[in-house]
Amino acid sequence: MIGIFLLIGVVVVLFLLKESKTKDSHEIIDEKDEAAIKNKKILKEKIQNDLKNNKIDRVFVSPHSQKYHNKKCRYYNNTMTELPLDKAKKEGYIPCKICHQKKDISA
Repeated sequence: MIGIFLLIGVVVVLFLLKESKTKDSHEIIDEKDEAAIKNKKILKEKIQNDLKNNKIDRVFVSPHSQKYHNKKCRYYNNTMTELPLDKAKKEGYIPCKICHQKKDISA
């Protein structure tokens, strides 16, 4: 009879230990999720601030040309796709000679 109570006690203890480990692992996962969400929000805010402050150069490209333009260019139109300058360069686009001409500082 004592053996049965002892066996039941062991089963209960094992069950409680299993439950406590499960809760701990869920808490760890929740903490990681919260940290990832916080990091994502911080990164999103930084990108938005950089865009507002023009720290990230944006250019406009067309699938019909290999040149990139700015919005003030006479060749710019509303059908162009906006890209970060570094991505446009990586994709093989070159600067438009009209809107991205080098300024002569010697004058």
